[in-house]
Amino acid sequence: MKRPLPVLPLVALLAVATPAIGQNWSLTGNAGTNANINFIGTTDNKPLIFRINNERAGFVNGTNTSLGKLALVSNTTGVDNVAVGAFSTRYNTTGNGNAALGKNSLSSNTTGGDNVALGNGALRSNMAGSQITAVGSGALYYANSTDAALDAGNTAVGFEAMRGSSTASNNTSLMNTAVGHQALTSNTDGDYNAAFGAAALLSNTTGNYLCALGRGALTNNTTGTYNTGVGYRALNNTVAGNSNVALGANALYNNQDGSETVAIGARAMYYANNSSILATTQNVAVGYEALLGSGTASANTGIRNTAVGHQAMMNNSSGQFNVAMGTGALVNNTTGSYLCAVGRSALVTNTTGWSNTGVGYSANVSLGTLTNATVLGYLSSVTASNKVRLGNSAVTDVEGQVAYSWPSDGRFKRELKEDVPGLDLITRLRPVSYTFDRLAFAKHVKEDVEGREAELTQASQARTVGFIAQEVEATVKDLGYTAFDAVRVPENPTDNYSLAYAEFVVPLVKAVQELAAKNTVLEERNQAMEERLAALEQRSGEATGAERMNVHPVPASDLVRIELPARFNGKSGTLELRDAQGRSVDLQAIPSLGTVFELPLPAHLSEGAYTVVLSVAGEQPGTARVVIAR
Repeated sequence: MKRPLPVLPLVALLAVATPAIGQNWSLTGNAGTNANINFIGTTDNKPLIFRINNERAGFVNGTNTSLGKLALVSNTTGVDNVAVGAFSTRYNTTGNGNAALGKNSLSSNTTGGDNVALGNGALRSNMAGSQITAVGSGALYYANSTDAALDAGNTAVGFEAMRGSSTASNNTSLMNTAVGHQALTSNTDGDYNAAFGAAALLSNTTGNYLCALGRGALTNNTTGTYNTGVGYRALNNTVAGNSNVALGANALYNNQDGSETVAIGARAMYYANNSSILATTQNVAVGYEALLGSGTASANTGIRNTAVGHQAMMNNSSGQFNVAMGTGALVNNTTGSYLCAVGRSALVTNTTGWSNTGVGYSANVSLGTLTNATVLGYLSSVTASNKVRLGNSAVTDVEGQVAYSWPSDGRFKRELKEDVPGLDLITRLRPVSYTFDRLAFAKHVKEDVEGREAELTQASQARTVGFIAQEVEATVKDLGYTAFDAVRVPENPTDNYSLAYAEFVVPLVKAVQELAAKNTVLEERNQAMEERLAALEQRSGEATGAERMNVHPVPASDLVRIELPARFNGKSGTLELRDAQGRSVDLQAIPSLGTVFELPLPAHLSEGAYTVVLSVAGEQPGTARVVIAR
């Protein structure tokens, strides 16, 4: 059995310590001492022990040092330990390399080694854990008391940092770092976490792989994993959500169980959904108050949104699958989904509309409820659903290298009808030239015109040609032809009439076809008349020996010009007009003939072929063929 070391009274100790001067060490102070020979201690290889009220209060040997009531009192073979404070490392037996400063610091440690505990109660419950650092009153207070493999690699700095569960055996965490007042104070078996800042990861119990930097960052996280919160109260209310990133003061503040979300910027996604239902949101918000959300956090159920820019998509609540890039882009959207806004204040008016696209500075919709609308360009505005708008009211040209084309595949066309109006429509249209008031139009479609008045007024001076949409609409209605969709009528008070001029090609083609058909009939009739007239002329010529004269035009409607033979020049004669049956239908006396005679065609004559016979005394008659077409 190992004998206990002898303990000497302090007076005897002092006497032993000063044999060279032959006097006792005075309790009231000493003079004339030599530091080389006068000391308090031993001259043999025995420890120096101090007692208070006959209880050990200090211990110094070649490898261990303790100061404080019962500090390091149970040590057997442990070496390189330093314990300062009442009960500091009280139960250490074989642990090595520990440093404890503060009452009850490392007081339960038995075999754990290489630990640092600075502060009252720091690492108080640790027994076998090693390589642990606790700095601050109550830091790692309830560190696990059983297994040497538990609590290893933990570092806690701050009041009650990583304090742990009051049931020390529950605290099995590893490799955590907590710096700050009550940082990671509730952690039990969460591993590989880092908390920097007062109350950072305050409530975490089992969450792993967490990083919290800032006062109150991730303060309510309990079981969530892979979260990163940097900034004052970033991810403050997250409880079980996973794989979130929040960088900025109050970023993702209200999120509870949403996962896979990124918020970068002060108050970015501040009102993120606070429900207790685990959900993968996959939202990304970058910018001050980007995706801020409704003040009623539970209403913010939107998922898979991306907002980049100051207050981008700020008021979104349940809208999902949206993209907003630019300051104030989609700032007023609440429930609209499948939206894309790129540019400062792009789609700023949209609230509940779906499937809209706006690209450009303040590229916008005129109403917040439109769907499937597209607008491209600086200060441009689209005014109706299922509509595409290119450019603002000042645009004067839209150009491309090739013509625009659209699907026209017969494999997909159904219920074909050849009912397109031609001449009936085209002949009723009123072509006009006009100027277009661009400033008034821009105001009507809700474009931002501030500072652009002069530009728009100047552009309005240009003159162009076209139709009036309302007149075309009335014509189409009169014809009862509903399939003609060249006219687009307004769908709402901010919308406008427009014309698709390309659609007029179809009735124009039909009109040309109708004219061609009529012309064919006329040509056939004319051919027949010419043949009959030729036969008559042949008979007449054979009978009279008449000379053929040229007539223009053929056919004619009200007047013909007849070229006369030179032999008739200056003579008088009669001109007779005969029908196809040879009957005289008109007879004129001509007192003096020239080289050309203009013959008015009587209005009562019907369409058809006629023969002109010019008779001059003493001369062979001249004949000509006239075709009348009214």
